[in-house]
Amino acid sequence: MSFYDEMREVADELLGAGSEFAQGTLALSVFTPGSGPAHNPGAGTYADIALSGTVGTPFVDNSSATYEDGSAVQVNDLLVTCAVPPTLPKMTDKVKVDGVSHDIKQINELPAAGTAVALKIYVRK
Repeated sequence: MSFYDEMREVADELLGAGSEFAQGTLALSVFTPGSGPAHNPGAGTYADIALSGTVGTPFVDNSSATYEDGSAVQVNDLLVTCAVPPTLPKMTDKVKVDGVSHDIKQINELPAAGTAVALKIYVRK
């Protein structure tokens, strides 16, 4: 087992539902596009995967802070810090916080280089 595999396990233990840091329920809703032809693929579906993590508010030290998509950081945005799930999130997925669906605005891997042991996911209702 590599060092980073061990760090992933530590992150999962610290942020998991059974830890003293657990806060409500978190789930990653993975989007699967419809299976029809390209011109009419049909409705996509979402499948939930439990996340081990915590929820907070993003710290912004710049009033003009923006996400990668160009949208401004808003006061009601949330920051989900979680262990790396079996399926890495995509921008088309959603995060459920206590059953309420939130759009993903940005995903940051921790550490920024190398093997990720945790994720910071910025979400908006």
